[in-house]
Amino acid sequence: MWRNVWGHGVYQIAILILVMFCAQGILVEKYDIRCFKRDVANHNNCRKGHYNAFFTMSHYFIKDTKKWWEIRKDWAITDFDQPTLGRFNCFFLQEEHPSAIGCDATNWEAMVKKPAFAQKATDTHRDSAGRFLPWKQKEYGVTMKLIHLTFLFQIFVFMQVFN
Repeated sequence: MWRNVWGHGVYQIAILILVMFCAQGILVEKYDIRCFKRDVANHNNCRKGHYNAFFTMSHYFIKDTKKWWEIRKDWAITDFDQPTLGRFNCFFLQEEHPSAIGCDATNWEAMVKKPAFAQKATDTHRDSAGRFLPWKQKEYGVTMKLIHLTFLFQIFVFMQVFN
């Protein structure tokens, strides 16, 4: 019996470590990287077109992350990594309209302009073109970090239930 207990404990630890450290980019978008490509010649600053729209410092979109993004709200759309920005827009479009199935990094600009998914007058978290931008997220909104840790917790609970 003790071998079964220790074996299952080692199995659970291995799975949870794997999900904790390897799930970014597989289960959820990478959220702890501000920039995908740095310019070494320019004091290691981020190259234009490689900022991560999913970057967050906390579980919810609150003070520290909001402050970091608001300093950069004059950035152009071209400053972001375009496939990541597309997935960012699809994520928030599908959160707002669950029927927005089929949104991906290639067709997101057309999707946010469709009449069914058009911006409402009360929307303050979109820009004038209807795009979702990092500094216009809802306060206490969901981040990829929160989703990642929710996956981790649910996997832990699932393994306990079926232990």
